[in-house]
Amino acid sequence: VVLVDRQYEKHNTTFIGINNTDSALTGTKYLIDKGCQSVGFIGYAESVYTMQQRVVGYKMGLMQHLPSQAAQVLHLKYSKENSYHLIRDFLAEHHPEGLICGTSDLCYQVINVADDMGLAFPEQLKILTYDDNKWLDYLKYPVSVITQPTVEIGCHAVELILQLAANRRVGKRTKTEILYDVQIIDRLN
Repeated sequence: VVLVDRQYEKHNTTFIGINNTDSALTGTKYLIDKGCQSVGFIGYAESVYTMQQRVVGYKMGLMQHLPSQAAQVLHLKYSKENSYHLIRDFLAEHHPEGLICGTSDLCYQVINVADDMGLAFPEQLKILTYDDNKWLDYLKYPVSVITQPTVEIGCHAVELILQLAANRRVGKRTKTEILYDVQIIDRLN
């Protein structure tokens, strides 16, 4: 078994993915460097490994680079039911100048709500999301992206599976993490 993108605390195998904590910390700093005086985070429940780690990184970024701001986090369910109103209420209450979306699916929902609210991108709201999906190329709004090297991660995982299958190693295994670097595609300049 090789874990890809998601892991859980108690495992004794190899995990391949990104450093989600560091990526969100870097993303928070990126938005602050772009002039945002308040930064929010919208993600799924923290029971999801990636969201938990990204929220930790976001909060660390605030503590390091914008210590006067309290964390503004909205956790949504995977079901889109009522998400529109929750996102609208979050944006109306907190008025973040910058927003990290924990997934591109959430980004899509945020853009829909923010556009309906009449928010100007990027003048009133700068968005940074995970994963550079093709639909982002067709937006009339600039959305910056934290990219993950998904092809490299997938290939590495397959290589490890093939090695494990060939060796048929029996016995105790240890928890190992292989973390790839992320890049930010800056579309806010």
